[in-house]
Amino acid sequence: MPREASRVSCTSPVSAPTESTSPELTYAPRDRWRWRLSRRYVIAGVLAAVAIGAWRWSGEGVRFARTAYWSRHCMRHAPPSDQVVFEQDAGEIGRLMSLQAGYHRSRPGEEDPPHAWLPPASYAFIPQAGWAPRVGFMHGRRAPGAGSRLVVIELHAMRHGKISADRHTVFFYPRVFSGSLLAPGTEVRRYETTARISLGNDERLRLYAGQAHPTDAARFTIDCAINGERGTIEGRLGAEDAVTLRPLTGEKLKAAWRVVGARGWWDED
Repeated sequence: MPREASRVSCTSPVSAPTESTSPELTYAPRDRWRWRLSRRYVIAGVLAAVAIGAWRWSGEGVRFARTAYWSRHCMRHAPPSDQVVFEQDAGEIGRLMSLQAGYHRSRPGEEDPPHAWLPPASYAFIPQAGWAPRVGFMHGRRAPGAGSRLVVIELHAMRHGKISADRHTVFFYPRVFSGSLLAPGTEVRRYETTARISLGNDERLRLYAGQAHPTDAARFTIDCAINGERGTIEGRLGAEDAVTLRPLTGEKLKAAWRVVGARGWWDED
């Protein structure tokens, strides 16, 4: 009897598993689609904000990048030592102008004594530098314990006028700019310890491109000739960005050298 019962239980039909009658979850794909849409909106918003910011600041950014680029060029300016950058002799002025090498010349009839000069192209892109400045020296210099600076010695020729009709002067104006990439072309000091060369109307000055000293990071020199006699001007960048100039060699240069005092542009000749 138990064996029969066991046989019956083994052969009794077993109901097949039925599929779930629960409704299909159809909302999951829609959530993923909504997330993709919202993410696209976020990305589009960020891109729009970047575009608006770029449009708003593009002018300043372009000017900053251009100044930084040309400031680097000015810091590395290294013309040959025999390159004439300022000339007063009439014959040499004509020769330099015939070279078509970028020289400028003073206009006939101007009050300033006749001269020609070679402006460094890169300096024209530094703020407040002017479109064709007269430059005796331009290069990066560093005073002991200080940061990098762009040192420029600008030049200006002027007749004495009422002070002395038979003389004229060439001024040396030091200008110092920041050498940092964070503040390119920012002027930190100008026109202090100004020097000048006082010349008779029959004397002519020639200046050669200033040279950075190869081992002294604060020093530079400018070679010159007064009526053919050579001389050398030495410059140094010192504390608080002060530039000092002095005649190093050349008897005519030493005799003509003047340092402008606190009273103004002129001193006794």
